Amino acid sequence: MNMSHTKICVTSQEAVGCTFIDWSIHFLSGQTTFFNADDNQWIELTSDPLTQQNAHNHKKNHPRGRIETGKVLDRFDQHTTGVFTVYPQLLDIRLQLFYIHARKTATPMSNQIPDILNSTVDKNNHDLDENKKILEYQEQDYVELFNMCAQRNTKIIYVDSNPEIDLYHTTRRFKGNLLFGNNKSGAQSTELTTTEFEEYFFGQSIVAYSELTDIWDVRERRALNLRPLQRKRTILDFSLPHLWIDARSFWTLGESYMRKILTYVDLPVDPDRLNQWLPIYTKWQNIQLTHLDFCYRLPHMIDSIVNNWDYSLGNLTFEQEIVIQHFLIYKHNLNLKTWQLSKFPDNAKDLHALLEPNIHQVESIY
Repeated sequence: MNMSHTKICVTSQEAVGCTFIDWSIHFLSGQTTFFNADDNQWIELTSDPLTQQNAHNHKKNHPRGRIETGKVLDRFDQHTTGVFTVYPQLLDIRLQLFYIHARKTATPMSNQIPDILNSTVDKNNHDLDENKKILEYQEQDYVELFNMCAQRNTKIIYVDSNPEIDLYHTTRRFKGNLLFGNNKSGAQSTELTTTEFEEYFFGQSIVAYSELTDIWDVRERRALNLRPLQRKRTILDFSLPHLWIDARSFWTLGESYMRKILTYVDLPVDPDRLNQWLPIYTKWQNIQLTHLDFCYRLPHMIDSIVNNWDYSLGNLTFEQEIVIQHFLIYKHNLNLKTWQLSKFPDNAKDLHALLEPNIHQVESIY
């Protein structure tokens, strides 16, 4: 392979900024085009990837799972020169595509695919054992994906989301995909994705609340179903060559870490591009830190509500309100009198006035 042929894999198990890193590699190294595997051609590199919530104006290579990632690498290898980047993600259990992949090939870890992976998706007929098997297959596939990239002479940049910042993921910054149907282009809204996910995994609770559809009832139901600190992580073989980055480090020290990344992949930093990149990074950074701020403030928010302290909660998203009600229920055995409460008030003292004993039977998860 020609020395000027560079394959780079930027990946993570959570949405923590890999799209922005992918774009930054091209932009800071002076590229004007990049190869898009879906289009099978070189396309123009945007000078600014930002939307209001993310960097998805950059049309990255974003395959799901080992098989599709391998196909992208195959297309890269048809070229003798160029900088090629791929941002693979875990197989999404919410797509029929997952089952299609599983039917086509067996995993290297087993000569036979679990029967559940050969079955037709039925959102009205499933059990916890099936869910467990699907998740296990998803984990194994991601391990193999990571190993494959290393074996195929691909520079791996792994961006880690530490469990300490799990609540950063409270408010969705992208629409995601629907569970059922052919919707490769994604859902039309984050709410539609969330609703369908609930119908599959929490159908019984939806039935129990079938006549309670007001926003305050939906908030309470989701607060009961939520498990915000139980995000599962796949254990990867970090003895393989890669560059490991903590997402928080990139969010706060972006220029320093982009220099590390470009050094790792043997690409230069274009000084003029760096000057253009810095204000774009600052805007992107503010998006991340706004979500991160909720992680830092939440313990004091909860203490303030419980203890009747004077503290501004700010303009919370609906998902953040759900998290607050969840912790009041599960950590303090308290709930809120939320009838007709469409939006939480700004001050903790006002929520304290709405506290009442929790009457739901809940698990001891903290």
